[in-house]
Amino acid sequence: MSDQQWKQLAEQLRRRAQQAPRPAGGPSPGGIFAGFEFSAAVEAKQIAQQDAQRAAFVVDKAIQEKQQLVVKAAGEAKSAELVGEAIKKSKDYVELKRLDTAREIASILARSPNRILLDNDTLLLNTVADGRK
Repeated sequence: MSDQQWKQLAEQLRRRAQQAPRPAGGPSPGGIFAGFEFSAAVEAKQIAQQDAQRAAFVVDKAIQEKQQLVVKAAGEAKSAELVGEAIKKSKDYVELKRLDTAREIASILARSPNRILLDNDTLLLNTVADGRK
């Protein structure tokens, strides 16, 4: 129920309680309304706790995503460093990557619905020549 509905219900109960005869020593109408107010306060507290938990979850998620990006960047930096060292030691790695790229481009062109007639030199994929010179 919304706050407005609670207020309307409380007002209706107040009016009915004032019109009804009261036995001596019986429950007072104020006690009934205090119960409604207490229930509303408990509900508001629970909602506030849920909102706080939701906010804490969002913060934790953001921290984990940040850590993930840092680890990923460190891995990519190490990978680039290792590739650089491999190229310094031997040019065969560059030749292997060139052949892999040529194979990938040829595969893409082969799947294309368009028919293309190009030679290896035009595509810069001359796989016959040794590019390690």
